[in-house]
Amino acid sequence: MATAKARSQLCRLSDLSLIRSELAKMPDRRANQNARLIDIATLCIPRVRARLGSDCHAVRAEILTIAAEWDLRRDQLEDQSDECIAAIAAMLRR
Repeated sequence: MATAKARSQLCRLSDLSLIRSELAKMPDRRANQNARLIDIATLCIPRVRARLGSDCHAVRAEILTIAAEWDLRRDQLEDQSDECIAAIAAMLRR
């Protein structure tokens, strides 16, 4: 039996799907490997470099938001808050 998902759950699943698809493109990455903060940082580096002409304060704010929201005690992507997942996905979409 299918269950209805709340909008927030659907947004989270969509964001996680985007992040996982981008992580899958990374070299030297196993398919079922859990993503940690270092993996997310590695994923964001090329995007930061590609946006050198944009507002450096906005880019810095995005990076700081991800770092501030990330829970190091539970250093797995799936264990992070909805806000953290949304911040990562927003950076990847830009």
